[in-house]
Amino acid sequence: MARHVCLSPLRLAHLFREQMGVNLLRWREDQRVGVSPSDFRRRNQDAHDNLAAQTA
Repeated sequence: MARHVCLSPLRLAHLFREQMGVNLLRWREDQRVGVSPSDFRRRNQDAHDNLAAQTA
């Protein structure tokens, strides 16, 4: 996937986590097993809240 978008695997993983709030491999696995969009949004919000709490 990284090669397809002309990025290193590490850079892709970093940007994906920064933008989506979830690890790329976890997201891919969740997509495979059919995690619902509401579950994904909740996880994304949880990750955002955790990050905000750490930086406060």
